[in-house]
Amino acid sequence: MKFPLSDPAFPAAPDTLASDAPAPASRILIVLHDFPAGGTERVAIRLANQWARMGREVRIFCGTEAGPLRPLVDPLVSVEQAEPVLPRGLFSRIRLGFALAAAVERFRPDAVFAPGNFHLPVMAAFGLRNRSGTATLCKISNPLVHRDISGWFARRVVRLLTARIDTFVAMSPALRAEAARWIDPDRVAARWEPLIPTAHAPAGERPERDPGLIVAAGRLEPQKNFGLAIEAMAHLSRWSDARLVILGEGSERAHLARMIGRLGLHERVTLMGHVRDVAPWFERAACYLMTSRYEGYPASLVEALASGVPAVVTPCSASLSEILPADGLGGITPADAGAIADALRTVLRRQRLEAIDPMLLARHDEERAAGSYLGLIDRCVRECAV
Repeated sequence: MKFPLSDPAFPAAPDTLASDAPAPASRILIVLHDFPAGGTERVAIRLANQWARMGREVRIFCGTEAGPLRPLVDPLVSVEQAEPVLPRGLFSRIRLGFALAAAVERFRPDAVFAPGNFHLPVMAAFGLRNRSGTATLCKISNPLVHRDISGWFARRVVRLLTARIDTFVAMSPALRAEAARWIDPDRVAARWEPLIPTAHAPAGERPERDPGLIVAAGRLEPQKNFGLAIEAMAHLSRWSDARLVILGEGSERAHLARMIGRLGLHERVTLMGHVRDVAPWFERAACYLMTSRYEGYPASLVEALASGVPAVVTPCSASLSEILPADGLGGITPADAGAIADALRTVLRRQRLEAIDPMLLARHDEERAAGSYLGLIDRCVRECAV
C-alpha cells in the first residue's frame, strides 16, 4: 500500500458502497492487552464503539478484561478474553500475539487493528503464527525511537517489530514525517484522532472557571514527568496561591507524594487519582499543564484546548505546532521548573476565556475521525486482497 507524501490526515470517510455490497472491512478485530486508564486505550474504545455504530462487526480481543476503562465499551462491541487469562508480565505480549492468531482463526476478521506501540511485540508474534492473510494495521502512538537512541541497533529492532504489519497510522502529518525516518513512508498514513464528542458543547457554555486551578492529566509514570510539574509549583508558590491537581494513577504515586511533602506543597498540589471523566476538570481549570518527556499526539492537551483552557507544555512532541498554532491558546516552554512557573504565572494573569480554533474541533470530531479511520481500513483490506 502506498501513501503519497501529500496523503491527507483527513480524507473522506468510508467509501460509498452499493446498499447490497458488504463493506471491505465488515469484521474488525482490535487487540488490547487490557483496559488501563490510558489515552491509547480510551481512543481504541472510542474507535471500536463508533465502528460498531456504523454497522461494522467489531470485536476486542484482550489478554484480560481487567481495568477501569472496560465499562466504556459499547454493548455493540463484543469482547473476547484470552483463555487462559494473560495479565501483563514477562513475555505476556508475545503470548498474547500467539493467542491472537488463534482468535483470528475463530473470528475470521477482515482486518486486525493494534492501537499503539505497546502492542508492536503482540503484532510481531502474531505475524509469526498468522496464516489468515488478514489485513493488519497498527497506530503509532509514541515516537518509535526515543531522541537519545539511534543507530543500526534501533533501526534493526524497529524493522523486526514492524516487518509483518501492512499499514501504520500516524496521528498527524508531522508524526507521519517523524515515523517515515524509521518505516517505509509508503506504509504510513496519517489520520486525526477521535478526541472530541460529536455533541461537544462550545466553550462559552461551560461553567465559570476557577482562576487558581491548574490541571494536569496522565499516568503517573516517568514519561509524564510530573516531578517537573511539582517543582514548577514550588517556584510558582512564591508569587501565587494557585493549585495543581494531577489526574491519573500509576507507579510513581509514592515518589510524587514524597516530593510534595518534601517541598511543603500539600496545600498546593493534589494527586487526585484516576477519574473516569476529565472534562469537568478542564471546564473549571484556568490552565492545563503538560510536562511530558515525550508524547505522540497528546489527547488530553487537545481535550483541554477544546474546553477553552490555555496550556503550558514542554517540547515533547513533533505534533505540538499542529495543536498550538495560534496565539492565546498557551505556549511551548522549556523543560525547566523556573521557566514553567513563569509561563504559568503569565497564563493565570490573563483571566479570560481562550478562543478555540474550529478546525481543531472539526478534525477531532469523534464520528468524523472514526469514519476517516474506517475508510483507511477499507482501503487496506481491498489492497491486501489483490
